[in-house]
Amino acid sequence: MKINLILSRSNWTSFHQPAFTELISDYFDIVYVEDQISDRDNSILVSNLTQDCWYTQLHGQGYPILLDLLWGIGPIELDNSFKLSNPNWFWYAESLLYKNLGYDGYIPNRQYAKLALMPMGLQKASHDMLFDRVEGYLDQFHWSYIERAGKYLPNDLPPQWTARSGSTGQHQRHFNPIWYDDTYFSLVSETTESNDFPLHITEKTFKPIAFHHPFLIWGQAGVLAHLRSQGFETYDNLFDESYDQELDKQKRLDIIIDNIKEFKQIKYDGLTNKKIQHNHQRFFDHAQIKVRIKQEIVDPIVEFFEKTRHS
Repeated sequence: MKINLILSRSNWTSFHQPAFTELISDYFDIVYVEDQISDRDNSILVSNLTQDCWYTQLHGQGYPILLDLLWGIGPIELDNSFKLSNPNWFWYAESLLYKNLGYDGYIPNRQYAKLALMPMGLQKASHDMLFDRVEGYLDQFHWSYIERAGKYLPNDLPPQWTARSGSTGQHQRHFNPIWYDDTYFSLVSETTESNDFPLHITEKTFKPIAFHHPFLIWGQAGVLAHLRSQGFETYDNLFDESYDQELDKQKRLDIIIDNIKEFKQIKYDGLTNKKIQHNHQRFFDHAQIKVRIKQEIVDPIVEFFEKTRHS
């Protein structure tokens, strides 16, 4: 018998994504609390970390709960709960989404017109740190910093709604080949640069991997090492990647800025092209992704369920 995952339509989680739920449909049935209440002995509540505590009554009745931390991190403690997180989630989720959107068929047409691609949306201290250091290079970038500068990427789609505090209105997963064709590399400003949190790698890093682009990553120390451990290539032939081991974030940023200053604007050589192609293929290897989701996400949930059922 499949395990019921009880969701609320008002509380968006990773398990609301059709491509993902289709992949795990051999193990779980998705049930919405608004439609029916399932048997407690065969069910797990699923919620994210918003203030919408729709699950409180059912959890109080003894239903176990899965806290979806795949898209973000945050402090929360609940009895009879399982915190689901995975540093590879954005690889899996973005790959499934991009394939559905046809992005896996992108073939680069290199123009080398600009130095770097630097997209940023919401204003935050780490983005400001990077932006203030690269202001002198912006005419050589395709860039955005929506909340601070009101600037979207060139040839982006019109905003879905007027930007406001905490929301940029942008089409976050829109892809325009010009951004990558025109530029030598992506300058990624990740969601966090702080190693006070578990490693958290988002779509910001996986976009250049998917779209045939070398990258520098202003994020947590250890991001590059993790990517390599997962079979991706990084670009030590183009950059001084010692920044990835630097725990002092200011020194880490200094090394990244030095990389920008010293970058040689020459066409990709054979080694760079080989790394680019390898990363693209690995990112879109859906047979591998299916196996990894089973091992890293499905199996831990099933193990948690079995423990709660026998406790």
